[in-house]
Amino acid sequence: MTCTLTEDDLEPCTHSGYAWRWSDPSYDVLPDHVLLSIHALRRGKARQCFQQSLLIDQWTRDDPAREIETGADENLVSEWLDGCGAGTEMVIASWSEDEAVYLPWAVFRNYWSSFCYPSTDDVTVWPSDGQWGLSFSHSGRFAWRARESGQAD
Repeated sequence: MTCTLTEDDLEPCTHSGYAWRWSDPSYDVLPDHVLLSIHALRRGKARQCFQQSLLIDQWTRDDPAREIETGADENLVSEWLDGCGAGTEMVIASWSEDEAVYLPWAVFRNYWSSFCYPSTDDVTVWPSDGQWGLSFSHSGRFAWRARESGQAD
């Protein structure tokens, strides 16, 4: 379950159909340095990664190691995300065949509510090596799971 990315697969976050979520004062305005760290995936790569996100989402939801409802305090959810053990790696966040971004895990963790909208979004987040998966359901629940050492795709 890998999704290998190259510089040619990435565009500025302003090319994302969801850029308004991070730059419109009616929703959220992320700091400039944060926006520069978010890259939209070009449509062909977003489609390829979406197919993998469906597998990762299913795998994660089938037997999650950890779960949390996001109706809790945003800071509590951010602390829970800290426990997912993702460190400082880059991750892919995929909503659909047309929408995916590549960003630092820390940005997703700190601003998760700008990436996950309850009642409308299903988002799958994972590092390109597929060693763990995070699934957000439109019902407002995160599920997380990591691969065991030596576990194949």
